[in-house]
Amino acid sequence: MTDEGKALVVGRQVVLIDDVFTTGSTVDACTKVLLKAGAMQVDVLTFAIAELGPMK
Repeated sequence: MTDEGKALVVGRQVVLIDDVFTTGSTVDACTKVLLKAGAMQVDVLTFAIAELGPMK
């Protein structure tokens, strides 16, 4: 993350919006970056959860 990006999140509560939660890897990676950049808290809002099952 750039210094400019870090300045936007330092000490703040961030809401991360993800359209579809499948494995959680995107949310996990983004949350780690935001916390490392100085965000105080990261909350996640997801609109749908993908159900993983056998391919048809």
